[in-house]
Amino acid sequence: MMLSEDKLEADRFICKFSELMRKTLHHSDKITYTLKDEIEYIENFIQLQKIRYCNRFDYLIDINANVKENMLVPKHFLYTYVENSIKHGLSKKNRDGLLKIYAYSKKNSTLFTIEDNGSGINKSEVMKPNSTGNGLVIMQHIFNLYSRITGKKISHSITDILDNESKKCGVKVEIILSN
Repeated sequence: MMLSEDKLEADRFICKFSELMRKTLHHSDKITYTLKDEIEYIENFIQLQKIRYCNRFDYLIDINANVKENMLVPKHFLYTYVENSIKHGLSKKNRDGLLKIYAYSKKNSTLFTIEDNGSGINKSEVMKPNSTGNGLVIMQHIFNLYSRITGKKISHSITDILDNESKKCGVKVEIILSN
Protein backbone atom coordinates (compact mmCIF):
# COMPACT_ATOMS: atom_id res chain seq x y z
CA MET A 1 0.00 0.00 0.00
CA MET A 2 2.79 2.38 0.85
CA LEU A 3 4.66 1.53 -2.35
CA SER A 4 1.54 2.13 -4.44
CA GLU A 5 1.19 5.48 -2.70
CA ASP A 6 -2.18 4.60 -1.20
CA LYS A 7 -1.10 6.15 2.07
CA LEU A 8 -4.61 6.68 3.42
CA GLU A 9 -5.48 3.01 2.95
CA ALA A 10 -2.13 1.99 4.48
CA ASP A 11 -2.79 4.24 7.47
CA ARG A 12 -6.28 2.79 7.88
CA PHE A 13 -4.86 -0.72 7.75
CA ILE A 14 -2.15 0.04 10.33
CA CYS A 15 -4.71 1.60 12.68
CA LYS A 16 -7.05 -1.41 12.39
CA PHE A 17 -4.13 -3.79 12.87
CA SER A 18 -2.93 -1.87 15.93
CA GLU A 19 -6.40 -2.01 17.44
CA LEU A 20 -6.58 -5.77 16.84
CA MET A 21 -3.18 -6.30 18.48
CA ARG A 22 -4.16 -4.13 21.46
CA LYS A 23 -7.33 -6.16 22.02
CA THR A 24 -5.42 -9.42 21.60
CA LEU A 25 -2.91 -8.43 24.26
CA HIS A 26 -5.54 -6.98 26.59
CA HIS A 27 -7.52 -10.25 26.62
CA SER A 28 -4.57 -12.67 26.40
CA ASP A 29 -5.00 -13.97 29.95
CA LYS A 30 -8.74 -14.62 29.72
CA ILE A 31 -10.75 -17.65 28.64
CA THR A 32 -13.99 -15.66 28.31
CA TYR A 33 -15.13 -12.20 27.42
CA THR A 34 -18.35 -10.53 26.47
CA LEU A 35 -20.15 -11.18 23.22
CA LYS A 36 -19.79 -7.47 22.48
CA ASP A 37 -15.99 -7.76 22.76
CA GLU A 38 -15.98 -10.86 20.53
CA ILE A 39 -18.09 -9.10 17.87
CA GLU A 40 -15.86 -6.02 17.93
CA TYR A 41 -12.78 -8.21 17.63
CA ILE A 42 -14.05 -10.20 14.66
CA GLU A 43 -15.40 -7.11 12.93
CA ASN A 44 -11.99 -5.48 13.18
CA PHE A 45 -10.37 -8.68 11.84
CA ILE A 46 -12.86 -8.92 8.97
CA GLN A 47 -12.22 -5.31 7.98
CA LEU A 48 -8.48 -5.99 7.87
CA GLN A 49 -9.05 -9.04 5.69
CA LYS A 50 -11.31 -7.07 3.35
CA ILE A 51 -8.43 -4.65 2.80
CA ARG A 52 -5.98 -7.53 2.39
CA TYR A 53 -8.19 -9.24 -0.20
CA CYS A 54 -9.13 -6.05 -2.07
CA ASN A 55 -12.81 -6.16 -1.04
CA ARG A 56 -13.45 -9.48 -2.78
CA PHE A 57 -15.99 -10.28 -0.09
CA ASP A 58 -18.48 -8.49 2.10
CA TYR A 59 -19.94 -9.37 5.45
CA LEU A 60 -23.10 -9.14 7.50
CA ILE A 61 -23.34 -9.40 11.27
CA ASP A 62 -26.87 -9.74 12.64
CA ILE A 63 -27.18 -10.14 16.39
CA ASN A 64 -30.84 -10.43 17.35
CA ALA A 65 -32.06 -7.89 19.90
CA ASN A 66 -32.89 -10.68 22.37
CA VAL A 67 -29.20 -11.72 22.57
CA LYS A 68 -27.42 -10.07 25.49
CA GLU A 69 -24.22 -8.30 24.42
CA ASN A 70 -22.80 -8.64 27.93
CA MET A 71 -23.12 -12.45 28.01
CA LEU A 72 -19.82 -14.21 28.62
CA VAL A 73 -18.62 -16.38 25.77
CA PRO A 74 -15.49 -18.47 25.18
CA LYS A 75 -12.66 -16.36 23.83
CA HIS A 76 -12.39 -16.47 20.01
CA PHE A 77 -15.31 -18.88 19.69
CA LEU A 78 -16.54 -16.98 16.62
CA TYR A 79 -13.18 -15.63 15.49
CA THR A 80 -11.67 -19.05 14.80
CA TYR A 81 -14.49 -19.98 12.41
CA VAL A 82 -14.53 -16.53 10.79
CA GLU A 83 -10.79 -16.78 10.19
CA ASN A 84 -11.25 -20.23 8.63
CA SER A 85 -14.08 -18.96 6.40
CA ILE A 86 -11.92 -16.17 5.05
CA LYS A 87 -8.66 -18.14 4.84
CA HIS A 88 -10.02 -21.34 3.31
CA GLY A 89 -13.09 -20.14 1.43
CA LEU A 90 -13.53 -16.45 0.71
CA SER A 91 -9.86 -15.70 -0.05
CA LYS A 92 -10.20 -17.89 -3.16
CA LYS A 93 -13.10 -15.94 -4.61
CA ASN A 94 -12.41 -13.24 -7.17
CA ARG A 95 -15.47 -11.26 -6.12
CA ASP A 96 -18.93 -11.53 -4.57
CA GLY A 97 -17.82 -13.38 -1.47
CA LEU A 98 -20.15 -13.12 1.50
CA LEU A 99 -19.61 -13.91 5.16
CA LYS A 100 -22.72 -13.93 7.36
CA ILE A 101 -22.76 -14.11 11.14
CA TYR A 102 -26.02 -14.50 13.01
CA ALA A 103 -26.97 -14.90 16.66
CA TYR A 104 -30.33 -15.38 18.28
CA SER A 105 -31.61 -16.68 21.58
CA LYS A 106 -33.71 -19.77 21.90
CA LYS A 107 -35.47 -20.93 25.06
CA ASN A 108 -32.44 -22.35 26.89
CA SER A 109 -29.58 -21.47 24.54
CA THR A 110 -28.11 -19.03 22.07
CA LEU A 111 -27.47 -20.13 18.49
CA PHE A 112 -24.59 -18.63 16.53
CA THR A 113 -24.27 -19.24 12.79
CA ILE A 114 -21.34 -18.41 10.55
CA GLU A 115 -21.85 -18.94 6.82
CA ASP A 116 -19.73 -18.22 3.79
CA ASN A 117 -20.18 -18.72 0.08
CA GLY A 118 -16.64 -19.96 -0.42
CA SER A 119 -15.45 -23.26 -1.82
CA GLY A 120 -16.74 -25.60 0.89
CA ILE A 121 -14.80 -27.84 3.22
CA ASN A 122 -11.54 -29.12 1.79
CA LYS A 123 -9.80 -31.53 4.18
CA SER A 124 -6.45 -31.09 2.39
CA GLU A 125 -6.38 -27.39 3.34
CA VAL A 126 -5.21 -28.20 6.86
CA MET A 127 -2.11 -29.82 5.43
CA LYS A 128 -0.98 -26.67 3.63
CA PRO A 129 2.06 -24.74 4.92
CA ASN A 130 0.06 -21.66 5.97
CA SER A 131 -2.19 -23.73 8.21
CA THR A 132 -1.34 -25.47 11.46
CA GLY A 133 -4.54 -27.48 11.27
CA ASN A 134 -4.94 -26.97 15.01
CA GLY A 135 -7.55 -24.19 15.19
CA LEU A 136 -10.58 -26.44 15.48
CA VAL A 137 -8.82 -28.82 17.88
CA ILE A 138 -7.87 -25.88 20.09
CA MET A 139 -11.47 -24.62 19.98
CA GLN A 140 -12.72 -28.01 21.17
CA HIS A 141 -10.32 -27.81 24.13
CA ILE A 142 -11.53 -24.28 24.91
CA PHE A 143 -15.17 -25.42 24.67
CA ASN A 144 -14.45 -28.31 27.06
CA LEU A 145 -12.68 -26.03 29.53
CA TYR A 146 -15.42 -23.42 29.29
CA SER A 147 -18.05 -26.10 29.99
CA ARG A 148 -16.16 -27.38 33.04
CA ILE A 149 -15.72 -23.87 34.45
CA THR A 150 -19.22 -22.52 33.77
CA GLY A 151 -21.36 -25.65 33.62
CA LYS A 152 -22.73 -24.43 30.28
CA LYS A 153 -22.72 -26.83 27.36
CA ILE A 154 -21.44 -25.97 23.92
CA SER A 155 -22.07 -27.94 20.77
CA HIS A 156 -21.05 -27.10 17.25
CA SER A 157 -21.29 -28.47 13.76
CA ILE A 158 -19.57 -27.67 10.48
CA THR A 159 -21.28 -28.58 7.23
CA ASP A 160 -20.92 -27.85 3.55
CA ILE A 161 -23.61 -25.75 1.93
CA LEU A 162 -24.74 -27.39 -1.30
CA ASP A 163 -26.37 -25.79 -4.33
CA ASN A 164 -29.27 -27.28 -6.34
CA GLU A 165 -26.84 -29.61 -8.13
CA SER A 166 -25.29 -30.84 -4.83
CA LYS A 167 -22.06 -28.93 -5.48
CA LYS A 168 -20.26 -27.29 -2.56
CA CYS A 169 -20.96 -23.56 -2.44
CA GLY A 170 -19.95 -22.62 1.07
CA VAL A 171 -19.66 -23.68 4.69
CA LYS A 172 -22.07 -23.30 7.59
CA VAL A 173 -20.96 -23.43 11.22
CA GLU A 174 -23.51 -23.62 14.02
CA ILE A 175 -22.54 -23.12 17.64
CA ILE A 176 -25.10 -23.65 20.39
CA LEU A 177 -24.25 -22.19 23.78
CA SER A 178 -26.54 -23.15 26.65
CA ASN A 179 -27.80 -20.32 28.87
